[in-house]
Amino acid sequence: MPGMPLDRLSPHPPPATRCGPTERHGNIEGSPEIVGNEATRIGPKQMGFVLGCIFAQAIDDRELSQWALNVVMANEVEDLPEYIYDLLNFQGNAGAALEVVGMFNSTGPGEAVSDALTGIAYARGVEVYDPSITRSQAAVALRKRPDILDKFKKVFPFISMH
Repeated sequence: MPGMPLDRLSPHPPPATRCGPTERHGNIEGSPEIVGNEATRIGPKQMGFVLGCIFAQAIDDRELSQWALNVVMANEVEDLPEYIYDLLNFQGNAGAALEVVGMFNSTGPGEAVSDALTGIAYARGVEVYDPSITRSQAAVALRKRPDILDKFKKVFPFISMH
């Protein structure tokens, strides 16, 4: 499966930073947003971005599991929704990930963001299955949205971009 080689995934995430007492914001489908650094924050917007990454094939199932491990290591157990634990050993495709997480009352990432995420997948060397845009269109979309690449790097600090 394309993506980051297994030997580059550490079984131990980089040290996470706690941000003092946990604060909560929002409440969609029982998943409050936990304030933390961008790599370990969870909530509807962050989870939407992570799911958008797996749908665009910018991350694979192993990287989704690594992200979940980073979240678990950086947060208090009682602050985490159950689906985070289900993602720790996740094996499957984007549809299966959405099934594990459940539906959020939020819209998808939008076409420009999805296209930029597809650009990240291509930049990582992934052979995107059934792409909605060409490789060159995805590269243009990513150049137009450098904020998406910045966010990707912050949310998935264990993934190196070539």
